[in-house]
Amino acid sequence: DPTLMMSSENSQLSSAAHDGLALLLSNTRRLDDAEDHFHRAIEISESLAQKFPTETEYRHSLANSMNNLGTMLFDSGRWEEAGTHFQQALEREQRTVAKAPWSRKYLQLLARIANNLGALHMTTGRLPQAEECFQMAIELRERLVSKFPSTTTYRDELSQSYVNLGVLRANNGDQEMAIEAFQKAADCLEKLVSDVPDIRAFRENLAKASNNLGVLLWEAGQLRAAESAHRRAVAIRSKLVESHPESPMYMSQLATSYSNLALALVDANHSREAEDACRHAVAIFQRLLSDAPNSAPAKSRLGMALHNLGELLLDRNDLVGAQEVISEAIRLQQEATSSIPGSIQYRTFLRNHWFVQCEILIQQGSYNPVFDAADTLATVSPDKAEGQFNAACYLARCIPLIATDTALAHDERHRIKQNAVTLAVSRLREFVDQAEDNVAAVARIHNESYLNPIRDDVMTQTFLDDITSVSHAQSTITP
Repeated sequence: DPTLMMSSENSQLSSAAHDGLALLLSNTRRLDDAEDHFHRAIEISESLAQKFPTETEYRHSLANSMNNLGTMLFDSGRWEEAGTHFQQALEREQRTVAKAPWSRKYLQLLARIANNLGALHMTTGRLPQAEECFQMAIELRERLVSKFPSTTTYRDELSQSYVNLGVLRANNGDQEMAIEAFQKAADCLEKLVSDVPDIRAFRENLAKASNNLGVLLWEAGQLRAAESAHRRAVAIRSKLVESHPESPMYMSQLATSYSNLALALVDANHSREAEDACRHAVAIFQRLLSDAPNSAPAKSRLGMALHNLGELLLDRNDLVGAQEVISEAIRLQQEATSSIPGSIQYRTFLRNHWFVQCEILIQQGSYNPVFDAADTLATVSPDKAEGQFNAACYLARCIPLIATDTALAHDERHRIKQNAVTLAVSRLREFVDQAEDNVAAVARIHNESYLNPIRDDVMTQTFLDDITSVSHAQSTITP
């Protein structure tokens, strides 16, 4: 019936118009209006698919609108609803592909839906389901790349599926398989960039994959391979900064790659090269902070770059240099924390800076400042119990310094030593009181070698006897 066909074509155009308008509205954050138009597109396509069950194009349009709506809902945090739409889109497009197994656009959409559903499963902690979806997307995209190797979009999307699989496996603790996935992503992208060097997005993706691969290789102790991956990321990101010097994102990413390269070089005992990489990172983050002097994230990132440099100088026994950069790191991180006091990340970074500060003071033999530094360490630590324990350890490590300070009279040395013991034991009591697992806390105190300098003191022995008896009593109580 020509009239019926004309009506169906008009309906299909109407559905496409609603879907396109919904995408535009979604991009401008008019989400309620976008959702209305997505539902209208779905309603029209659903009606067409029911009237013409053999017409694959109607079912394809329906799956496409469902996927687009699912993506918007996913980005808005409405995960359960997004999952429903992704699952329905997947089932419909699978039926479409079964009817036309070598349709490029059908295969591409099915792969995108599987990838989106995998990302949703990963976000909501359903890791086996996420792996299954990512593997489906990879299999489909490998088919497309094999059949149409000159289509760069398919190759780029395949690499991103490998990246997603790598992230999933890394989060699941499967380091070896995560490295394999990221290596495949990097290999795909390296060939893609070689074939099409002018597409900036491909270079961005290669740098990102190389950075993530380098981090995983470093964690696995494969230092030479990690260095190679990070140097590739640095090289790509350096060129991106050269061609787009106004981009703070590219500058920040380059600084991050320099920092990661430095970590690999430190562990490989290439101290001078590591310092050079650290200083490159510091210089870039300093420039970013000068462009946004009130930015808490910029202050925090510079603080962390200085922290890495300070640790390197400390390992080299350059205590003066280490003290200088760590003091600046502390100042910056304190300002960032004051701007956003609820940030656990900033407080954790600040705690880490104070770790290094205490270590510098210990190695300098400056035990008096350690008393104040340990107090600050306990205060800034996000985990209050952990902060008390770490403060006690640093106080205990002051005891040998006090005992060998020949500038003090015997009675003065004894007084300062007892003060350190008293403070350390007080911190340990707080640690046990605040710990979630008292039995584990007591065991940790008994096993920590940093506390050895105070174990022979009568006050410490009394404290250890008290907490040990309480620990034994708690461990034998049964419901």
